[in-house]
Amino acid sequence: MGKFAATVLACTVAFGTVLVGTSGGATAAVAPSEAPQHGQVGDGTWAKRVPVDIISGKPDAMTCVSERFCVLADDYGAILVERRGQWQTSYRLPAHDLLVNDISCASRSFCVATGQDWYAHTGFVMTYDGSTWTDPDYLSSATSILGVSCVSETWCMAIDYNANFYIYNGSSWSSAQPIAADTNVTDISCVTTTFCVVTDDLGGPWMYDGTSWTFDGYDGHYEGYDLQCLSTTWCVITSTYLIRVWDGTQWTYGDRFAPQPLRAVSCSSPAFCMAVDEYGGTYRYDGTSWTGAASLPETYPVTLGCLPDQSCYETGWSGYVYRYQDGSWDGGAIADPPAGSPTSMSCPSDDFCLLVDEHGNAVRYHNGAWGQPHRHPIVGAPFVSCSAPGRCVVVDGGSQAFVIHGTRWSKPHQLEAGAFRSVSCVSTGFCAAVTQTGYAVTYDGSSWSAPVKVVDSRELVAVSCASATFCMALTYQGHSVEFDGQSWQTAGSTVRLPTGLSCPSPTFCMTVGYHGQYAQWDGAEWSPYRYVVLSHVFDLSCPRDDFCQVLAAGNNVYTYTGAGSWTKTAWLGSFANGPYNVLSCTPTVTCWATNDDGWGRRYG
Repeated sequence: MGKFAATVLACTVAFGTVLVGTSGGATAAVAPSEAPQHGQVGDGTWAKRVPVDIISGKPDAMTCVSERFCVLADDYGAILVERRGQWQTSYRLPAHDLLVNDISCASRSFCVATGQDWYAHTGFVMTYDGSTWTDPDYLSSATSILGVSCVSETWCMAIDYNANFYIYNGSSWSSAQPIAADTNVTDISCVTTTFCVVTDDLGGPWMYDGTSWTFDGYDGHYEGYDLQCLSTTWCVITSTYLIRVWDGTQWTYGDRFAPQPLRAVSCSSPAFCMAVDEYGGTYRYDGTSWTGAASLPETYPVTLGCLPDQSCYETGWSGYVYRYQDGSWDGGAIADPPAGSPTSMSCPSDDFCLLVDEHGNAVRYHNGAWGQPHRHPIVGAPFVSCSAPGRCVVVDGGSQAFVIHGTRWSKPHQLEAGAFRSVSCVSTGFCAAVTQTGYAVTYDGSSWSAPVKVVDSRELVAVSCASATFCMALTYQGHSVEFDGQSWQTAGSTVRLPTGLSCPSPTFCMTVGYHGQYAQWDGAEWSPYRYVVLSHVFDLSCPRDDFCQVLAAGNNVYTYTGAGSWTKTAWLGSFANGPYNVLSCTPTVTCWATNDDGWGRRYG
């Protein structure tokens, strides 16, 4: 199953009360059944969490000393080093704990990274000697260390958000010294020990002469996104639409040249600069004027840098690094592929699961272990269903379908039905999938049917099939439609905002709604809704008529065992560490649950 209600707003944590009632009357609060908080239900327990599809990617800083040596850091604590075209993770900070904000390298054997804890309460520095990184050294106990610039292996300057600076002398860092009061700084660039420039929240700049700081933000003071100094007579600051240039005596603004807001600029010399806008458009400066260079397929550009030979590099949240050389950009090379944020998972047996995430990755569980994420040409959010180990179908937000045999994926089948929201397979010869535009398609083992309009002006968000002659599908508003092997028919109304649907047989379906309701299908009609819990529910899996589990707010698990009620049976850990919201159970009642950060726990 997966995240059906992707458009539902973020939840409020509430748990510990089970409600019983009908849709037409008042509800009465009933104390939950006593059960162990951490796992036991029947013969099963929830194991400790393990990495499944750990959240990663989203580069946030990069610097290159030469074409053959670059260092990159991302939002989730990874620091990667490139040598001769090969990227390797050289250090990993705890995700959602520490992250790197900036990197500066004086040579291949000396780099400094600066960063912060996740909430920007503390700031640290790390140094690199060409092979290893030191552990974080906390310079600030009050705020983040946002920037660093090294002019040699024996002199660097770092800045914190509260407008303090720190100097490195080759062996240690100085204590905090103030740049200015009542401001916050964002970026730094130094070319000598007596010439540094710092930008603040409104662009700045503040200039350092080796002894003191001077504010030079007069004659226009606009937000600055990026800063680079090549010498004491050439610096550039990127503002929203303009480039501000220092020529050794004064700062001046050039004319607007980009139709979109700028993200970054970098120069090889006063006669060669490159700029990138927030949509990936690039622009080249020849010493006189700016002209369009090309557009990059970058979803969120982050940083741009140019080397003395007029080659440039760019990276962003795609995880690709693009290089500009001899007048054109290359096709990019993946350096820091994004992963995490699972959207759907299917476990047809105790020893096989397939998980897909919002970045287009698929991860297999087999032989008792999860493999590595592998990226596929998936568009938008994907959903998966497996009828047997290695026999799966994936559909996506680009109206594509992939048929999987073992480790081999078919080419995408373009079905022109709209963005898929759910898929269900009962055998290698039958699957059904539904789209947010109200269409359904079926697969017969060799080909896909033409899309059929099932509901008008409604979004289908879930489908579950018990056989080739029985499927149930739900709309976002809680209307249901039933498939009999030939056509789809209205089957009545049930819970609104469904986040889970599971039909292990034609005479038993269970659905749960985001606001904690559930309802059952008995082969003829839906029951009035009742409540699993007065809370939010994220996913549901019913491998049998007498066993269902749901993942609810607070990382609580509730279990249905056929007695007509739900029992709180487990707590999967702190909600702050990521909500568990994707669940799949096998007919032998082995389950996997995963959270947004890509951690998983196994029940069985």
